[in-house]
Order: sequence, then structure tokens, then C-alpha cells
Amino acid sequence: MKQASRFMPQYTPLNDGKPFLGWMFIGSVALLFLSAFWKAPVLLVLIPVIAIYSYFDNKRRTNKFLLLATQRKNEGICQFSRSFNCREIDTWVIRAVYEQIQEYVSMNKVSLPLRAEDDLFDLLEIDEEDLDLDLLEEIAQRTGRSMKNTEKNPYYEKVHTLGDLVRFINEQPRIKCT
Repeated sequence: MKQASRFMPQYTPLNDGKPFLGWMFIGSVALLFLSAFWKAPVLLVLIPVIAIYSYFDNKRRTNKFLLLATQRKNEGICQFSRSFNCREIDTWVIRAVYEQIQEYVSMNKVSLPLRAEDDLFDLLEIDEEDLDLDLLEEIAQRTGRSMKNTEKNPYYEKVHTLGDLVRFINEQPRIKCT
């Protein structure tokens, strides 16, 4: 009998043992920016403009999610999981999607209750690259699913809502333990 989803392991980042390469890349980018600013000091104006834009965009996003959270204040993972037939969908997938997406969109320690019909890109403002490169890996690791051959999945390139994401992950094959 499978363990209940509340006992599912948390995501643990893989340590590839190559932090030196990361620092080399960051140093190279910093040197590139310094040389650009040295040759064209007018570029220094961009830094405050980008900082101001980031500040106001973060404030807008925080207010949007706070409003959503107050509208959904009595909701939680129970309401989210009721959107799925738990005889067809793995409960580990439901919980992992809910927890990882909620962690991604939560701001200022305010948890946003999620719904299966929430649009990943418009409402939750999740970047497609973050979904493909980070969130899918985290969810797959927690649920024991493989992310190989995703193009064979019937939901491939059809993921727009949280419900679609749950169904996509659920269709991925389980990793066999040796």
C-alpha cells in the first residue's frame, strides 16, 4: 500500500559539486558589465530604472496575490484536491503540485490558496522557463516521476492551468527503484 501524500519527501536540490563554475560565470558577467559601464557610462542610468521598475512590479504582484488570498481565505489543499478524481490521479502529484506552486507564488509569508482552474501564466504569473527548468524538476523528484520523453505525454504543450499540470505530471512514468 502506498504511503499517504502527507508523508511524501520534500524537494532536495541535487548537488552537482561544481559551485566553482557558477562563481566563474557570475564573475565573468560582472566583468562584462563593468567593461560596458567603463566604455559607456550612460548605461549606469539603466540600473536605477530597472530597480524602480522591479520595485513597483513586485508591489503590484504582492497586492494582486494578497487580494486573491483574502478572497480565498477559507480554502486550502482540501478544496484543491477535490477538483480531481483521486482514483485516477495520484495524490502525491496533487500535493506536490499544490505545495511547489504555492511556494513559488507565495510572497511575504502569505500563502495563496490555489485552485485547479488557476492559469499558470496569466493569473499566477509563472515564467515558462521557471516551470520547465525548476518547478517540473521539483515536482517530478518529489513524486518519483521521470521527465524524459515528455513529448509523448498527451498533455504535452497543453499545460495552461494547475489542473493541466497535475494531469501532465500524472501521465509521466514512475521511476523504477532498484
